[in-house]
Amino acid sequence: MSGRCPRPRRRSTSPPRAFAPGPSAPWDWSSNGDAHEVHVPGFWIDTVPVSNAEFAQFGEDGGYDRRQ
Repeated sequence: MSGRCPRPRRRSTSPPRAFAPGPSAPWDWSSNGDAHEVHVPGFWIDTVPVSNAEFAQFGEDGGYDRRQ
């Protein structure tokens, strides 16, 4: 990355939850099938977008293969 200081990252948590994806209206053809409950584990998420340059740097630094 260039010599500039990267933006500070702020992270937030999303707790585990269940939700029912599926059509929200009878005319909604955007999803396939009926609504069904899905369980999503909790996760951390950045509260600001990641630029293409930041993502490229992430890949160059080992990306998802690097354990932290």
